[in-house]
Amino acid sequence: GNIIHLPFRGCCMALKKELLNYILPFPRNIIVHDAWIGIISVLKKGFLIIDDRLIDYRIHANNVSVKKSQNSFFYKIYYRFVILYQAMLRVFHT
Repeated sequence: GNIIHLPFRGCCMALKKELLNYILPFPRNIIVHDAWIGIISVLKKGFLIIDDRLIDYRIHANNVSVKKSQNSFFYKIYYRFVILYQAMLRVFHT
């Protein structure tokens, strides 16, 4: 993953209770909660990727994640940096 294609999927996350102090409450302007949780976890060095396939990720026509975003490339980059900035404030100033 990278700042463009974030590798975080909420259905595949497990968290340590200590991370909740940094994750919650969600900022009001954050709509991609998976990214928020993932970035906080990375910043707190509590992120681990398991290479084993643990779920059967089926894509259907009605999946939100499949639909083409109406947002421009530059807006996507901007939004990800907003999430990163807010996460850094939360982690390093709490």
